[in-house]
Amino acid sequence: MKDLKDYRKKDLGWYTFGNIIIMTLFGNSSISNSLLYIFNSAKNTNTFDYSGIISVLTNTVVLTIFSSFIFMLVFILDSVIPSSFKEKLVFIFADRPMRTIFTTIRSTDQDDRFSKKQVQEQYAEIYKKIDTNEDIKQSAYWYNIYHKYRNEPIIYNSNRDYFLSRDLFIQSIIVLIIYIILLLLNILNFSQIYISYIILLIILTNISSRNKSKKVAYNVIAYDINNSTRN
Repeated sequence: MKDLKDYRKKDLGWYTFGNIIIMTLFGNSSISNSLLYIFNSAKNTNTFDYSGIISVLTNTVVLTIFSSFIFMLVFILDSVIPSSFKEKLVFIFADRPMRTIFTTIRSTDQDDRFSKKQVQEQYAEIYKKIDTNEDIKQSAYWYNIYHKYRNEPIIYNSNRDYFLSRDLFIQSIIVLIIYIILLLLNILNFSQIYISYIILLIILTNISSRNKSKKVAYNVIAYDINNSTRN
């Protein structure tokens, strides 16, 4: 079976490392100023200061070492955070779609791939149990269906997209926390631009995570219904 979280090797890594580089550039004026100085000097070869190359190279090495250390720290912290806690952060003040999937579908038409009538007929026994016990765990029935099709491309890919969005969200929060700690330790300088940037990423990745999770939930139901129809 393919690794559902193979994105950690490339997609997630580049995203996090890029954010750390941006954080360091905005938070360390000596590095960013050196790079800007060389760039401006390079536009005029008559005044180009070759001695400044040494400063740039030194700052580049410092930037690389510092960013690599923060990068490893972010991934370590991300690895020790339980998946259950990640889910709570993503769906703070809300439920995962799987927890109310059957009652939600029955009350609203949100997918063109199936009708409420099809869902009620397909899962009649589940609805009987829900009607007799409102506290029943709908997610348990959903996961039973999911496990039958989890390796189907449409299910696998949508689930992978959700996990990627979730981990982008979590690592964005970790980077923000590390940045605040480095500010308090006077290691980096405060940057309103970077704070606004990382908060915007946190908001966008949270919205993406919620939408991707809903997509997984509905893909499973749609696939099960259509598969039953074909058979």
